Formats: sequence, structure tokens, C-alpha cells
Amino acid sequence: MKRTFAIILTLAVVLFISGCSSSNAPDPSKYSEYVCYDYHLACLDAYAQTAYTTVEFDDLKYGIKYRKPVGESDEQFICALVGQKHPLSSPRIIIMQNPDSYIDVFKDWTIKSIELYSKDLRYPKPLWDEDEPARTPSKVLNANTDAVVFDEFINFITGDEYSEKHIRNEDFECEIPNDDYVLYIRVHFNESDNIVWDSTVNSYVSHQTTAREISIDKGRLPEGIASPSSLTVSIETCPRLFEWISTSIENFN
Repeated sequence: MKRTFAIILTLAVVLFISGCSSSNAPDPSKYSEYVCYDYHLACLDAYAQTAYTTVEFDDLKYGIKYRKPVGESDEQFICALVGQKHPLSSPRIIIMQNPDSYIDVFKDWTIKSIELYSKDLRYPKPLWDEDEPARTPSKVLNANTDAVVFDEFINFITGDEYSEKHIRNEDFECEIPNDDYVLYIRVHFNESDNIVWDSTVNSYVSHQTTAREISIDKGRLPEGIASPSSLTVSIETCPRLFEWISTSIENFN
């Protein structure tokens, strides 16, 4: 009797796990029309199950490995590891979206908080080797919940008037050694616990005046299937955002 019960219990557990696995397993054919609208989107938590397919773009073959984001419908978002089909290719992790259910996170969602964090380059780990489809911060420098900063940031990202303002004076030099760490800014949204927006932050200091210039990559639509079309722009027209980032960098240094 006990042996029979143990067998039934084992089968029930196996069926339960199989059911969970199959429900979270992606179907590559479902995402054939999905598009990467913003290469800065990332996912903090995705299911372990993957599905692989290949596509052709501009006469080049790419491999795509899909994972479903936790807590999000794959009718809207799907995580994708994309790389060209040759040994020297460096894959990229992107978030692809359903064109029929597209969400512009800076127009359709609201910001919950903004983080400034660093990624230590002395212990490098490529993004594609991360456990989740997002970078793991080495250190969170500061977090911000200021509504004025939110408004400045949204206007900065979505406003065309800033698109030409990414000129750095020759007197300025990079404040952060390239072989030490990289600064990133991460935006969290009220509408999702897992979908975030990540971008690099550059800080330059003048030799003559010690003035600081800060810029952020606000490019969004990639070139091709996953290649970033970066647009590094000064945030000097965002005084509250500039002050917060500048103070955070000073405290960090």
C-alpha cells in the first residue's frame, strides 16, 4: 500500500513538473513577427525553458534562443539571445515585442524608480552568460524617486530636440577608467516587476575648470536584427537629473 502510494505521488510530481515546464516553454513560430523596438529593454527574471530557431536577415543567418519573462505575457514580450551563425560572433540579449500589442515604456508606462549602478570590469562576465536576461549590478550607487527627475528623463529620451546634442568638448576627459567599471542607469516601472530599461552613463571632466559633462545613450531602435544604434547625448538640459547623477558619482569616487 505504501509502495503504491509512493509511486502515485512520484508520478503526480513528475506530471506537475512536466506541466509547468511545457506551459513555460516558448514556441519559436509564435514570435516570427516580433520586433526589437528598444535595445535597452531588459528582463530581470525569465523562465529557464528555452526554444531555439534560426532566421535570415540581410543574407546573414542568426540563431535566436527564446525565454519567456516571468510575470509578463509572451503575447507582448519575449526575451531573445541573438547571435550570428559563426564562431566569433558575440550574441546580444534583447527584448522583442509583438507589433500588435506594442508598449512604449516611456509613453504607456510610468516610472517607479531610477537607479544608477556600476558594473565591475575587473571580474568580467558577458551579458549573455548572466543567469537572467539583464546585467547584475556590482554596486547600486543611488536610487531616485523624484517626479521632476522622472519628467526630465522621459523628455530626454523621447524628445527629438535633444537628438543632436551629443558633442563633447576636447578639453574634457573620461572620468572613469575604462578598465575599472562602467556606469549604467536602470529605470524600473510601476507596470512591471521584471521589464526594465538599461543604458550606459558616461562622465567627463574638464582639465581646466573641473566641470563635469554627463551623457547617456538614448538610442532605442537597433540597426538590423539586434545591433545597437547608439546615440550618446549630453544631459546638460536636465538640471535635476544631472545634479543627482553628478552627486552620486562624486560620492562613489
